Amino acid sequence: MGDAMKVYRENHGLTTAELATELGGLTAEEVSEMESNKRNINFDIAEKLSQLFQVPIERFFDQ
Repeated sequence: MGDAMKVYRENHGLTTAELATELGGLTAEEVSEMESNKRNINFDIAEKLSQLFQVPIERFFDQ
């Protein structure tokens, strides 16, 4: 879920551009679109977010 992604990013003091780089070559715009639920978070991105923020991968999927 994009709102969780945004909360974790902000709590870790990252900009959308910094998170995009951490996720492996996304653009800041793509990250912003995921955070606003305009773009889906795929499994690979969710896995990277889970590892980066040390939280369960399920945090980034609708329950």
